[in-house]
Amino acid sequence: MIAHNMVKEKEKLMKINLNHQKVSLKISIGNGDYALKPIYHILNQQSFQDEINITILNLAVWDALESLYQQTIDLAYLIIPAFMKKEMIAYCQNHHLLFNQLKELTYQINLRQNHPLFDHL
Repeated sequence: MIAHNMVKEKEKLMKINLNHQKVSLKISIGNGDYALKPIYHILNQQSFQDEINITILNLAVWDALESLYQQTIDLAYLIIPAFMKKEMIAYCQNHHLLFNQLKELTYQINLRQNHPLFDHL
């Protein structure tokens, strides 16, 4: 009876992970780690039974878009200057890629008084 119960328990344990999958996600985040915190936050909020393998690449904007089109990455998380937006949207439409602007950002540069860059402004 004990041996029978042990075999049954082993069978139950073996069945638990029959549907276990490995999920792979390749992301380009451009220059910087600004995308990592939201990704980690999302993953920490989830309860996954699947193994998740995340590969993070540092690709230039057009390289990231080409990699998306070639399906060598799954997601490109980019910060682009405003003057590139129309060209990027056109590229995405022509290549059947989804463009989703998450946020419009502004920037600020702080310089000391009499800094040489002020000569060019």
